[in-house]
Amino acid sequence: MRDTVQDLNLPSRKLIFIPVNDCSNIDLGGGSHWSLPVYHQADKSFYYYDSSGSYNLNNAKQLANKLVKHIHSSSTKATVLVRNTPQQSNGYDCGCFVLADSHYLAQQGGNDDLLLKNVNSQTARQVRQRLVQILKEHQ
Repeated sequence: MRDTVQDLNLPSRKLIFIPVNDCSNIDLGGGSHWSLPVYHQADKSFYYYDSSGSYNLNNAKQLANKLVKHIHSSSTKATVLVRNTPQQSNGYDCGCFVLADSHYLAQQGGNDDLLLKNVNSQTARQVRQRLVQILKEHQ
């Protein structure tokens, strides 16, 4: 992992967005759920966003604990804070919620105070429709 993250200069980043999938074997692919840890440099914590409760929390914690030593050499254990996150009402929009949450949080500099008011099932549907449009344009 060191070689992968070294060129990214992670210690200089205010926010680091890290979409996480629950795939247990990257060589086989797959997985069924996406969630979003976001590292906040200001308080040296990972904020965890999951549109399906805390379904993917263990995977996010594992990744955070691997990354934290590359972000802050003095840290050995990551702080992961579960945040209030808009919830999906179906079994397939988790990726769209990760994209919508990421977009909103990036625009707000990581401030999630109004996330629940600004991201919802309609937002996820709009993300899905936009992705379909992009794919059609590039066929």
